[in-house]
Amino acid sequence: MLCTHTGSGYEYTTQPLICHVGPSSVHRPERAVAAVGGCGLVCAFAPHFLACMQACKQAMTKEIEALLGPTVLTKAGAPTVPIASAIGSADIVLLYFSASWCPPCRSFTPLLKAFVEENGKKSGIQVVFVSSDSDLRSFEEYFKKMPWLSLPAGAETTKIKQKLEQMFQIRGIPALIAIDAKNGKYITDDARSDVVGAGGDDAKQKEIIQKWKSIEAVPIEEATFSSAAGPTGIGAVVVFLLRNPIFIFGILYFARRALAYLQEMGKDGENQGGAAEL
Repeated sequence: MLCTHTGSGYEYTTQPLICHVGPSSVHRPERAVAAVGGCGLVCAFAPHFLACMQACKQAMTKEIEALLGPTVLTKAGAPTVPIASAIGSADIVLLYFSASWCPPCRSFTPLLKAFVEENGKKSGIQVVFVSSDSDLRSFEEYFKKMPWLSLPAGAETTKIKQKLEQMFQIRGIPALIAIDAKNGKYITDDARSDVVGAGGDDAKQKEIIQKWKSIEAVPIEEATFSSAAGPTGIGAVVVFLLRNPIFIFGILYFARRALAYLQEMGKDGENQGGAAEL
């Protein structure tokens, strides 16, 4: 690594790994920071280490902000906080797509909570809840049960949620996507299956976390998504109906009409049979 001092401010380039100090800063840690293990090593030989570290972290924060927005909630009803300070020094962010009205979500949330509290937090794992609840009260009541962060409610967050669902090809909930906390790059969309598979086994939980950290994160547009980003088949149908209850009433209405039609046909058949006997 080479770091040259030409003035004030820092500029990062990727090849070679050079940290330039100059009056016009273009902060681009990107692959450079990931390749050498973070801002600490990038700035290790910088003439102004603290300034380099600050500039580097601010640059990396922009990647997460562009993906998730500038602020998050730490608890229901509280003011929002900058996402950079909330995520802190986490290595991996788990995006948790869930909702209070979804039975599979309510079953999975306690598993994820235990996973995070037993091994996740101390291993550099942070979770961000991406809610599909349609009203503030339901969202807050559900979020109160979670010991992690959440995207705030509101119109802007709805746009972010829709963008994330499209980017990660979310077909149903619950879904758990792992991304690099430093640059927002994709790690896996199979995190939910991993957490379920580990259960309460301490060794398996630690093994999964190490597996996530060993995967080379890639830009989201280059990611290959699996079929694990939510329920499929009957499960997906159930989740869809729960999200859109009006269709349930429609199905029930047509089912009753069909049943009444079949009953009428049966009566007509009986009447015709009786007439034939006469």
